[in-house]
Amino acid sequence: MTRHSRAKWLLLLLLGTATLAHANESSHQAAEHALRQRDFTRAARIWQQLADAGDEKAAYRLAGLYRSGRGVARDPERAGRLLERAAKGGYDVGRTQAALPRPQTGEAGSPTSLRSAIEQGDIRAVEAALDAGATPGTPASGTRCDAAEAIVRGRVDILEVLVARGARLETCGGSGLSLLHEAIQVENLEAVDTLLRRGARIDARAPGNATPLHAAIRVGHDGIAKRLIEAGHSLSARDDAGRNPLDLAVVARKPRIAKYLRAKGARRTKSDTPRNDASPDWLARAADELTKAAYQGWPPLSVAAWRGQATVVTSVLAEGADPNELDPEGSAALARAASGGHLGIVGALLTAGADPNRGTPPPIVAAAGSDDARVVRALLDAGARIEAVDPSGRTAIHAASAAGQRRSVEALLERGARAARPDAEGFTPLEVAVRHAHDDLVELLVARTPQARRGRALCSSATSGRAHALGLLLEAGADAQGTCADGQPLIHVATRQGSARAVGQLLRAGAESNRPSVSGNSPVLVASEAGNKKLVAILLAHGAAVDARGPGGRTPLMRAAAAGHVEVAKQLLDASADRRMRDEQGNTALDLARSAGHEQLVTLLEGAPARGWWD
Repeated sequence: MTRHSRAKWLLLLLLGTATLAHANESSHQAAEHALRQRDFTRAARIWQQLADAGDEKAAYRLAGLYRSGRGVARDPERAGRLLERAAKGGYDVGRTQAALPRPQTGEAGSPTSLRSAIEQGDIRAVEAALDAGATPGTPASGTRCDAAEAIVRGRVDILEVLVARGARLETCGGSGLSLLHEAIQVENLEAVDTLLRRGARIDARAPGNATPLHAAIRVGHDGIAKRLIEAGHSLSARDDAGRNPLDLAVVARKPRIAKYLRAKGARRTKSDTPRNDASPDWLARAADELTKAAYQGWPPLSVAAWRGQATVVTSVLAEGADPNELDPEGSAALARAASGGHLGIVGALLTAGADPNRGTPPPIVAAAGSDDARVVRALLDAGARIEAVDPSGRTAIHAASAAGQRRSVEALLERGARAARPDAEGFTPLEVAVRHAHDDLVELLVARTPQARRGRALCSSATSGRAHALGLLLEAGADAQGTCADGQPLIHVATRQGSARAVGQLLRAGAESNRPSVSGNSPVLVASEAGNKKLVAILLAHGAAVDARGPGGRTPLMRAAAAGHVEVAKQLLDASADRRMRDEQGNTALDLARSAGHEQLVTLLEGAPARGWWD
């Protein structure tokens, strides 16, 4: 061994024998990483170990898993105990108290407030509370506002109702986050789409001066990042650390987002000049950097493979490093290299004896999300199991569909990957492609997915307003009259999303324009309350009843009048809506406009001719 190689080896050993001064922080990072990979079981296991050791932040995060049933059996009572413990231990008390379940008072089975209705996910009760005079806001006992609560609970339909009734789109409650940031934080792409369509500020700032795009890069959600960029997000906005989105994508090791940003013209604030892996000075700096960072106890081979440092990988292998050693997160160096699309390193590791099926996630699943289909083929050629799954039940084709990697999807299909296989949550690759807005993959996968498995994809496309994907599914024979998991008809799901194109497609494919929702609203009632002129026009043109009654006996005209939508009220009056009709409290549309202080509507309704069935 030469003097230079011995020095290099000693420096690399330093990476694996550094102190564990930041062990808890690193463990939290490992849990968050598992969460982003949807490996909820592993995240729960890490946080349970930390919580058992007295970590209150871990108790708080573990409570969230017990509330949702992700990675553990759903147990609201245990979640409540963990939250109480976190609050007593002083962890982010306001946030923890806001998450604690609220006591219910009143008749059994009926929520006593708007917030309790949201927490129970009861949209009918939410609408009833709003009709009774409740206004969306922030409870005195919590830091999260009502609309943010709906987002965190994954109820985009309730979010739509709250925004239509006046919920603020910007910062609400004490979290310091805009609703857009709240949606990104929980990786809710449907909520992001809804908020952007409703006019949420795309340049809103969070603590640390982070924009929504900064937030999307941090959580590593490619679909949300692309949606924000397509919506016109600034590519030069900087956070408090002086980083623009591309800077952050590079530092946070999000190569797919970085590649997309560069394709859109983004430039770094600092040079991208590559470092010389073979330089002893660089090795010394790298060792020092990693000693102080989050890689204590990691095999040097894994770190170098992840970072794409081919010279370091070659040197470490030559010194006898085990190519199958796992890092603290359970991944092999092969999976790390594959996830970054580092084809040369993948080849070197396989030549050195790396097992193509070793570690979690399996290397083939990690490779499928990279931007180089050649890595997928190299692993399959080396014996990787094409149906290998990660802890969330995702195969390589699921991962490639989520990342929008068409060439990898094609390569996997050519080798026999099953397009109809669901993951642990029941999502087929087709639905994954819909949920991540990869329409080209929807077109590729729809013909390979059995009709019986297209229904959920149809619901996902309606929920997110993905009109092109919806059209492809309907053309392939999907049922326009279908219902989604919550019992809502597709026409209602698309109406609440506000996509006129999607609603038009469903109506032309045979959906009924007057079909009621679970809560008893017709589509035109929902569209009128939201003030969506285009939707109202489409529904009326397809036979929607202009005076249809919903909960509380209110008509579309009453809903528009109460919400202050002048143009929609004119539209309905032109379609012969009866302004004399009364709701169950005896109010006419004029009464509701007066009580809400909508003077322009009052003038319009006072001057409108009285119309009825005999006119």
